[in-house]
Amino acid sequence: MFYENFQNACKNKNITPTQLLKTLNISTGSLGTWKNGALPRGDILIKLSTHLNVSIDYLIFGKTEGQAKEKISNLSIDEQNLIDIYREVDDYGKHEIQSYMREIWAEHRITKKGTLSHSEENDMIG
Repeated sequence: MFYENFQNACKNKNITPTQLLKTLNISTGSLGTWKNGALPRGDILIKLSTHLNVSIDYLIFGKTEGQAKEKISNLSIDEQNLIDIYREVDDYGKHEIQSYMREIWAEHRITKKGTLSHSEENDMIG
């Protein structure tokens, strides 16, 4: 399903999937795995959705913007503000936000659960 949604979004922007991946410096070899049902990593999904101006829900599930907004309407004002800020920054800013959030989340988990093993901690922040 992802690959078909991705193809449709590219078609709507008058660009081929291969052209888009080259523009975003993403390996075009990914197309084959996506055709076979694999999903891209989260950071790639973000790049694709941002460049194509579609939601990640659309790319993965085929949900339209209206359907995605129904979920967003259930968010608090703070959550909506964070999403708005995230959408306004460039790819570097998005990466920095994600890294920082992972660090905060890992610290929260350590405090909440006590001490985590080194591998668990690396999984959370890496």
